[in-house]
Amino acid sequence: SRLRNSRCVGAYNHGGATPQEIRQDAVIATSDLVMRVHRKWQELHAQGRDLVFAFGKLSTDPEVHSLSKVPGETRFSLDIRSGSPEVLACMRAFVLEQAQLIAAERNVRFELDEFTLSKPTVLDSGMVETLRAGCSALGLPICTMASGGGHDAQEFTRAGIPAAMIFVRNANGSHVAEEAMAMPDFELGTQLLEHATL
Repeated sequence: SRLRNSRCVGAYNHGGATPQEIRQDAVIATSDLVMRVHRKWQELHAQGRDLVFAFGKLSTDPEVHSLSKVPGETRFSLDIRSGSPEVLACMRAFVLEQAQLIAAERNVRFELDEFTLSKPTVLDSGMVETLRAGCSALGLPICTMASGGGHDAQEFTRAGIPAAMIFVRNANGSHVAEEAMAMPDFELGTQLLEHATL
């Protein structure tokens, strides 16, 4: 579920002359929403629920903002991912509810665009089991996991072509310049692919 282009609108004012208690600070209101979503993630994570999120874009207007000005507007995006449609529905409702509450508490207005929805894709259980058996045969540790990222495998699955994925461990995360995969790990991944293919 994604909010691609949303806004929080407060009021611009002078940072030195406007008492803190009457400010309509869009950054504080947006930060409040961010932290409430984070705390909801903590709650669901503690229950073992599958959920990740990112406020991947968050900014003030460079044409208007300044060091000493109360920020009157933010623009942001929110990406929520889970393999559970129920968790996604829960989070959508939570975000809408909290935005209303924060707006009333902080005298701002949230303009949330429509959530774009993408149904979680379940990969082929037979192929996943083949990969698990291959790990056992090759003496590799097994860690079955959901992928929060969209991959070609989901497109194959949606087209009716069975698919599964092999993940190779990668230090420092994925899709970042610092990612680092050791070649021996890559070799183990290719051995598993060969075993599963044969």
